[in-house]
Amino acid sequence: MSPLLTLLAQNLRRARMERNMTQLQLAEAASLTTLSVSNIERAASWPKAETLDQLAEALHVRPYELFLDTERDEVVSKESLTKEIELLVRELQAHAQNFNKRHTEGAEFSIKRTHRVKQ
Repeated sequence: MSPLLTLLAQNLRRARMERNMTQLQLAEAASLTTLSVSNIERAASWPKAETLDQLAEALHVRPYELFLDTERDEVVSKESLTKEIELLVRELQAHAQNFNKRHTEGAEFSIKRTHRVKQ
């Protein structure tokens, strides 16, 4: 699990609890589902940028504050963020390639079957 995602999850939960909000209340304030909030707080999935903005607005914080390392009282380094983003981009590209490969193969099969039927 990514240390940066873990930090985000911890900070989101802490900020929510400091405001005495339930996951449901935060989800409603941010126009999200409770499952989305839960997944982020458990570091099970990365939020989209838009989701991060919605959560920050609902908690009345700036988005970058959710990445502050309060134990060290500093912001996660630019290098750390860059590495994390590069890793996520590579993972997304791999998923996209697998998705395209599966759907392209299915489309070719479908076209061949259609072609045979027309003959």
